[in-house]
Amino acid sequence: MRHTASSEDTCAGPETVDTSRSDGRGSADVQCMPITVNGPDNRKVNTFWRLLPDGTGLVDLATTSGCALLDRPRPMTAHTRGFGQAIAAALDHGISRLMLSLDGSCSTGGGCSTDGGAGALRELGVAFLDRHDHPIRDGGIGLIDIATIDLTRIRHYPAGGVVILSEAAAPRHGCDSTARDLRSLQGVSASEVLALEAALEHLNSFRLLPRTIGAPSQQLSGPGVARGARYGLQIWLTHAAPARSVG
Repeated sequence: MRHTASSEDTCAGPETVDTSRSDGRGSADVQCMPITVNGPDNRKVNTFWRLLPDGTGLVDLATTSGCALLDRPRPMTAHTRGFGQAIAAALDHGISRLMLSLDGSCSTGGGCSTDGGAGALRELGVAFLDRHDHPIRDGGIGLIDIATIDLTRIRHYPAGGVVILSEAAAPRHGCDSTARDLRSLQGVSASEVLALEAALEHLNSFRLLPRTIGAPSQQLSGPGVARGARYGLQIWLTHAAPARSVG
């Protein structure tokens, strides 16, 4: 039986968030918007995204697809669908701009998937299909089954743009680090590491990003801890268009 999990980060009422890294304006009072998403192990997670007074939406990877939401390490199947579901909820609300927080680490609840952000992209309208035209499996291991990537239903991002917040010098160890770095996590075998590396390279073979941005494996080995999710977000921003502003 799959139980419902809850984000350890709580937002019971109005709070103040530091936005200086994105707009230089310091802190802002925000409203918490409750939502239930699929956590990284498919259990339902009661969490939230934040709405700033100027209409900006703030979505946190850690509270939607973070390591702290797992019942145990799941390097083959942990996914970012919950992150994408929260982004989609913010878009449905009609936000004017989007801020995405990828901060955190494995110990503090940051991202823990190796799916190259494919889970989040699925929730934003991208179809990853196998050779039978069925949706691929969740997690990094499902990437090896991709035969077709359909971008025709990809969602627009807000007219005010998207700001990605992340630490520039976070440790490489664990979570969304390279597939080989997963060897440091208990219970991950050498064969699983090789399978994940092959799956990420298969995703890269579709050349969804300019060569200057790099392959998933390169994204996963650079600074920061949410490189898998970052790769998917770069695909979204490369292929989607901004929504038309109203008024």
